[in-house]
Amino acid sequence: MQLQFRKLTDLSLRGFGAAELKKQVNESKVFSQTIIKYSLSRIFDQKRSAKYFSFEDEFIGKNYDFLKRIRVAREEDVFRLNEAATKMFFIEKGSIGIFSRNNKQIAELGVGECFGESAMLNDRTRRYTAVANKDSSLLLIEDDKVEKELAKDTPLVRLSVVVLLKRLELMNRLRMVKKRG
Repeated sequence: MQLQFRKLTDLSLRGFGAAELKKQVNESKVFSQTIIKYSLSRIFDQKRSAKYFSFEDEFIGKNYDFLKRIRVAREEDVFRLNEAATKMFFIEKGSIGIFSRNNKQIAELGVGECFGESAMLNDRTRRYTAVANKDSSLLLIEDDKVEKELAKDTPLVRLSVVVLLKRLELMNRLRMVKKRG
């Protein structure tokens, strides 16, 4: 596929070398590394495996004091479309369905996956509804804790996290269009 672009406004571009980006990501804290790895695996539609768990045991172990465990019954909402996004979630047990505005399930997430991070990190309201497909146990991480974790990393790593989450959101939308077609 070849893409063509046309200039809409004046702009300046800043380039970042791959080696420097990789070095900074490898030196970043586990939270940023995890979001980056997880986003890349979802962007490239890699199947889940034990090595792609969204939050490594190291992160959970070190930060268990600020993680809150919640239980969500089957068919109970975790969050609804247009709600404020102040939390992200890690699935410890169970299954969560992500539903579109038309109430169509667009994704089913399972153990080891996270959700809700994109809207929270981009300071937007929820674009989807999340509902428990099974009785589930979730670890909840509030936005102020996420901000503190991200602040421990370099600006380039933080930029990478935001850019990858935006790219993931675009890929999710393209996949929804493809499923409809």
